[in-house]
Amino acid sequence: MLTKIELNDMIWQYSRHFGNLLGYCESSAMNGDGTVALIMILNILESAEQNCLNDFECNAKKLIQVLRIKGIISQIECDFLNNDSNGIRSVRNIFVHKNISAYYFTMPEISGELQYPFSENANCLIFYDCISYPLFLLISNLIAYDDTEQNEEEKLPSNNRHDFQEDVELSIIDNEIQKIHFDIGKLTPEELFRQKGIDPTAILKLGFNDARLYRLADNASDVNLLEHIYKYLF
Repeated sequence: MLTKIELNDMIWQYSRHFGNLLGYCESSAMNGDGTVALIMILNILESAEQNCLNDFECNAKKLIQVLRIKGIISQIECDFLNNDSNGIRSVRNIFVHKNISAYYFTMPEISGELQYPFSENANCLIFYDCISYPLFLLISNLIAYDDTEQNEEEKLPSNNRHDFQEDVELSIIDNEIQKIHFDIGKLTPEELFRQKGIDPTAILKLGFNDARLYRLADNASDVNLLEHIYKYLF
């Protein structure tokens, strides 16, 4: 099986731009910059989708639907990217359009119900490590796709692949995707305070909007954690 470095070498032959971007992305992850790496790979993926279809106006959801209709991605890949609850597009929207302090992910098969807030750099690195390999595979296929190989009279849905895509077969990507299991959840400001051992009753009476409450909760120290530390110190 190809490594991410080998995949990126192949991508670089087709597009130095995307090859360099993915190289910076992986370097950020290796340096422990999880938030940077995760945001980068999500943006690189969308850019690859746009380039593949030569459509820079369409929204992300529609892009993925068109990729599926044209047979460029499989149904498993489409669901992985476009699922409204737990899809990769949903994760990107958390960083771009929503209050990141409210959202977390869980990995039931690995750590049960343990919640990983997206606002923490270390958690973003965990999530990046979880999804980056299948995304590298997907991006490689999107970059290499060439619709000029199809006959103008034969624009039927198919799993059209370019030369080096024989090394990155559809089934390989699907198998890698099926290994990934995560759920995305959302907390209210009150729940976030209580998770940290803080009674939010007095704070909620101040009339702050949710954005400010999330910021206060996110910046607050974790009383439960401090309590456990102090128990062992004294």
